[in-house]
Amino acid sequence: MATKEKVRSQYQTIQIEALRRSAMKVIVVGDSPLIVNAWSQKAKQEMLFKHMGVKLEHGNKDPYEDFVRSMYRFDDGHYGFPVVAFKEAMATVTADLPDATKAAVYRNITVAGRRGFSVAAFADLLSPHDLAEIFSPNAPQIREDMVKTAGIARTPDIRYRAEFWPWAARFTLGFNARLFTAESVLNLIAQAGFSVGIAEWRQEKGGSNGLFHAAQPEEIAQVAKWKKAGPKEPPFIDSRKWLAEALEGLPTKERKPARKPKGGNGSHETVL
Repeated sequence: MATKEKVRSQYQTIQIEALRRSAMKVIVVGDSPLIVNAWSQKAKQEMLFKHMGVKLEHGNKDPYEDFVRSMYRFDDGHYGFPVVAFKEAMATVTADLPDATKAAVYRNITVAGRRGFSVAAFADLLSPHDLAEIFSPNAPQIREDMVKTAGIARTPDIRYRAEFWPWAARFTLGFNARLFTAESVLNLIAQAGFSVGIAEWRQEKGGSNGLFHAAQPEEIAQVAKWKKAGPKEPPFIDSRKWLAEALEGLPTKERKPARKPKGGNGSHETVL
């Protein structure tokens, strides 16, 4: 037979405090270069084809094409970067903070940018992205980095990616005001920007790139000028033309010195 206490507990009302939501527009300014490395449609297609049972041979590398495809862009030509990277940086830095947890950030902080699209690997579908807007007074620069691929062999490779410097980003940040104050959120951004960073070779991964801080009033005015000026286009580099000029006069498998003909005058002519 149930006791009175058990019966009372079955009908006890659960009190839940009302959700208090707050949001702010955030502009961060880079403290070190931002190196971006988007997945290109070509790379995603190679992966999809493999999963669908088709194995393709890798094509030749085009450094300029790799550089262009490493960037995230909106339909109007502006540059962007996945906005979730900023939330991930804030969640990661909680490991160094005594009164915050990664779970609290994941569940009680939201980030939102502008909706952008990229061409998907499957059927050329438009795949949506939520991107923070990236502003810079300069065009993105192509950079050449030596890396080691994943796996046991750790084979060296050359990667060509885009770098923004200087740079700033704009996005909207929402938070549960019952757990976080606006000041605490801004302090969390500052910690994340100093200790973690975003994108390639960031602070968290042993590099020193992708660092940022919340913009000061004078910096906000400067970023507004960058935005008004619009995105800068990088200069075009014809990879095939460069390759032809670089190989001019050098022996390759396609261009070998001719053998000395029998009975000839000993001259050596280049055979193409």
